Amino acid sequence: MTASAGRLVPLTLLLVAGCGFSNALYNAHLRLGDADRAAARGDTVAARVAYLDAIEKAAKRYREDPAARGAGEALYLIGRGRQGLHEFAAAAAAHRRVLEVSREAALRARAHAALGGALVDLGDAEAARPHLDSAILSLDGEHAARARLWRGRARLAAGDQDGWTDLAAAMEAGGDVAPAARATAARWAVAMADSARTKVALHGLFGDERGARYASDVAVAALAAADAWGAAAALEMLAGAADARWAAPVRDSVLLVRARLAARIDTRAGIADAVALADRAVPAIAAAARLDAARWKLRTMEQPDRLEPVRALLLLIAGSPDADALIASIDAIESLREGGRRGRQPLGLFAAAEIARDELASPGLAHWLFREYAALDSSAVWAPKALLAAALIRPLPADTLARIFDAFSGNPYVAAWRGESNDTAAFDNAERRLARELAALRSNVAAQPAADTVSGRDSAAAPIGASPVPSGRIDHSTGRRSP
Repeated sequence: MTASAGRLVPLTLLLVAGCGFSNALYNAHLRLGDADRAAARGDTVAARVAYLDAIEKAAKRYREDPAARGAGEALYLIGRGRQGLHEFAAAAAAHRRVLEVSREAALRARAHAALGGALVDLGDAEAARPHLDSAILSLDGEHAARARLWRGRARLAAGDQDGWTDLAAAMEAGGDVAPAARATAARWAVAMADSARTKVALHGLFGDERGARYASDVAVAALAAADAWGAAAALEMLAGAADARWAAPVRDSVLLVRARLAARIDTRAGIADAVALADRAVPAIAAAARLDAARWKLRTMEQPDRLEPVRALLLLIAGSPDADALIASIDAIESLREGGRRGRQPLGLFAAAEIARDELASPGLAHWLFREYAALDSSAVWAPKALLAAALIRPLPADTLARIFDAFSGNPYVAAWRGESNDTAAFDNAERRLARELAALRSNVAAQPAADTVSGRDSAAAPIGASPVPSGRIDHSTGRRSP
C-alpha cells in the first residue's frame, strides 16, 4: 500500500468513528483489509472468509439505518467485498447505489472507480470508461492506481493503445496493484502479439514477491506465447522463473510449465528438467513432473528394453490413477511379449504393440513390436496387417513395402490396402478371429497378479526389417502360409 493510501484509510476510519458509526462498519473496514491482503498473497480461502465477513458486517450497519450517513460507506464496502468474490454484477449494483445515496466527494470517487472496475470485469468496457475517467481526476495513491489499471483494461479492450500508459502508471505505483497490472499486461501483450511487452511483464512478476498470486497467469501467458512465437521464445520469457521471489511450491508450478516447454524443443532436456524438479518439489508437483518425464520417455522410446526404467520412475508415484494405468500397460506389454517370444502365443506381440500405440502413446515402441510380431509369426494371415500397422506409424521404405506386397499376394489385408479386394468375407473373417484372439490374450493378462508378470527386458528378436520377407501362399482357412 502506498503512503498516501495508508493515510487515507485511517482518515476514513476517523471519520467513521467521529460520525458515530457503529463498530460493525469499523470492523468491516478491517476485515476488507484482511481480505485484500490474503488475496494478495494468494490465500484464496482466507480471502473468501474475510470478504464474506466484511460484507456481513457492512450489511448489518446498512440494515440498521439505510438512510443514515454511513449507508453509502456500508454499500461501498459491500460492493468491494462482492468484487473480491468475483460477484461483479452484485458489486456493480452496490456501487451504483452508493452514487444514488451519497453526496460525499471522496466516497463517490472511489465508488465511480470500483463501479468502472466491475463493469470492465462484466465485459462492458464502454460503460466503464466515464466512471473511471471521473475517478482518476479525483483520486490519488493506490485508489488512483487501481482505477488506472481498470481503465487500462477498458482502453485495450476497445483497441485504444493508450491503455498501455495506464498499465505502466499502475505498475509504477507499486503496492498490490503493480503485480496485478503486470499480469494484465502479460495477458494483453500475448493477445496483441507483443512479445517484448510480454517478456517485460513476466520478468517484472518474477522480481516481485506479490507476483506469486499471479503464477497461474504466468503459466497461461507462457503457454500462449509458445503457441504464438514458439517454445523457445516462451522459454526465454520464463528465464527468471527459477529465481522468482516466490514461495517454492508456487515457483515450482511455473518451473513445471518451463519443463513442458523445454520438452517441446528437446525431449531429453524436458525429461532432465522434470526429473530434477521432482527431486526437490512438493509431492503434487513432483508427481506431475515424474508423470510427464515418464510419458516423454515413452513417446520417444524405440525398443522394449527401455521400459523398465520408465516403470521404476512410475513406481515412485504409484497410487496415482494415471501412473497406475501406465504401470499396468507396461506390465501387460512385458507379459504378452514374453509369452509371444517363447512361441506360446505369438499374437501376444501384436496385442503388446496395440497397447504401446493406444495406451502408452509410444509410437516407436509400437512400431518395433508390430514388426517383431511379423518376423516371429510370418506365416500368419495377420503378419502383413502388423507390417502395415507399423507403416502407418512410420513409413517403411518403398522397396520393403513392395516386398511385402509381393510376398503376401492374395492376403486380404494387402488387398484391402491396395484397394483391390472384392472378397470382403476373408477380410471380415480374419478381423473377427483377430479380435477374439486379442481379447482373450488381454483378458488372460489382466487376470494375472502383478507379481506374476514377467519382465521382457532383452530384445534379441529382431524386427522384420532385419529378416527376409517370407515366401509362400496363405491358407485363408487356417491363417497360415504354406511353404
